[in-house]
Amino acid sequence: MRDIEFRIKNNKNNWVYFTVFHNGINVKNFKIETLGEWTGLKDKNEVKIFEGDIVKFHINGENNGSTRIGIVGYSKRRGAYMFKDGMLSVLIALNIPSSLCITDPEPNFEVIGNIYENPDLIKE
Repeated sequence: MRDIEFRIKNNKNNWVYFTVFHNGINVKNFKIETLGEWTGLKDKNEVKIFEGDIVKFHINGENNGSTRIGIVGYSKRRGAYMFKDGMLSVLIALNIPSSLCITDPEPNFEVIGNIYENPDLIKE
């Protein structure tokens, strides 16, 4: 079973990480719009991937396919975290059947920022 971990920015603009069992979080000291859950996955550099992260990923292999940049978000319809890039949504849950499901044991995605600190990384 994976840890259920969250991150949120405090009023001093620093990230605070906590689990569902953490006590003492006072919501008044945090920017609630920055709350994001850990997906349970790490990128190719072992960086934890959270909701709201901006991720660079490769479709059909690193050298032969296309490179995309997308935002990590949760899809209620699919019941999975997904990368959303405006044209394509890629499932990142390993147990969801889909031709776009990332099943490579070697991750080909990389966290390059997040929507709160690096909105300029997302192309309109």
